[in-house]
Amino acid sequence: MENLAWAVGLYEGEGSCYYDKSNKQWRMKLKMTDKDVVEKFRDVVGVGKIYFEPHKKHKPAWNWVLFRQAEVRDLLDKFLPLLGERRACRALDALDSLDYK
Repeated sequence: MENLAWAVGLYEGEGSCYYDKSNKQWRMKLKMTDKDVVEKFRDVVGVGKIYFEPHKKHKPAWNWVLFRQAEVRDLLDKFLPLLGERRACRALDALDSLDYK
């Protein structure tokens, strides 16, 4: 539970959940310049992929992305009790939408 709380806290600060209109699916994303932290997040949540994003003017970033709809649903269910109000509302929107598919 301690690791899950850490992951939710990191997600609250650096992550997002959004509906990708081009693919018609919900996605979760977390972006940071610290590769080790993004890898630890992925290891704690147990799902998702990490992609490198080079930059010419900024530090390179690492993106954790989750797009498999069943995995998005499961992770949002786990995160929901620990999320703040704004992200909890977004998670509930996604879960409502995913339940109708």
